[in-house]
Amino acid sequence: MEDKEKQLDVTINEDVEYGNTLLSSVVLVHNSMPELNFDEITTEVNFFGKILKLPVVISAITGGFERGYKVMKDIFEVAKECGIAVSLGSQKLMLEDEERKKFYPSDRDVFTIANIGAEEILKYPIEDIGNLVYSLNANALSIHLNPAQELFYKGKANYRGVALRLQEIKRSFDFPVIVKETGCGISKECAKILYCAGVDCVDISGVGGTSWIIAQAKASQKRYSPFLGWGIPTAASLIEIRRFSFKKIASGGIRTGVDGAKCIALGADLFGFALPMLKSVVKGGVKEGIRYIEEIERELRYTMFLTGSRDIYELKKVKFVLLGDLYNWAIQRANI
Repeated sequence: MEDKEKQLDVTINEDVEYGNTLLSSVVLVHNSMPELNFDEITTEVNFFGKILKLPVVISAITGGFERGYKVMKDIFEVAKECGIAVSLGSQKLMLEDEERKKFYPSDRDVFTIANIGAEEILKYPIEDIGNLVYSLNANALSIHLNPAQELFYKGKANYRGVALRLQEIKRSFDFPVIVKETGCGISKECAKILYCAGVDCVDISGVGGTSWIIAQAKASQKRYSPFLGWGIPTAASLIEIRRFSFKKIASGGIRTGVDGAKCIALGADLFGFALPMLKSVVKGGVKEGIRYIEEIERELRYTMFLTGSRDIYELKKVKFVLLGDLYNWAIQRANI
């Protein structure tokens, strides 16, 4: 069994979630007089020129082999039906073997985010990086930062020169460049580097959802207990980066439409998740995946009504209160 398939099995069959998003410490101020007809509410957003029906992206899950392709095909069908975005799994295998391209779905009707790791952009010619987007008719490129995962996969990692390479990629191509963490969050210091590199969007992927430290350690049988919960909680990471003008995606432990609404109020443009969608389509195919998204939409709309938000722009302006550990984080980091 190849590494990617082993990772997929671990993610589906074992408990790989850990940590606290701190979203429970975000209280949206209730509006008892919303001056809205519920039917007026719209959840549409314009994301890099494409209208999405919901401010949702299915985060990177898998790809590059037959079983992973079948999972992603179902997820693409869900995304197409529900009008949301989807990120491909890492295309490292496609760089290593062009024949693997057939195991990555492509659909012009779905806002598709190509995906490659930070170490790969250092290793491969820049033309090959661009081809990951163009060859699959994708709409954007996500470059994922996974230093913690790499340590538990191969025991070392090389990130020297990533910021300069990001600048080069941004100068060389006309598609949006997204930088994404993989479960450990983005600090304001890292966000400043990414902003200066010219990236168009940052996906924080904070602590509180799937821990790739756990998933990778279980696959490689390494001890991981000292690193449980390593990183920045999702809500704290959103607060860390809210001052920057690039677009923002919130992911990491988001499981409900209320979670998503809180993230938008904290500054996100979209919110994303992977594990719930993976488990939904494995359990019940496209139908179950659509059912899950419909629940997310219902919860999001209810929250918008209860905060007097006619659209996502108004939801971004909703007042909130920070409690406990999240408030302490914001004060100590001088982010509020």
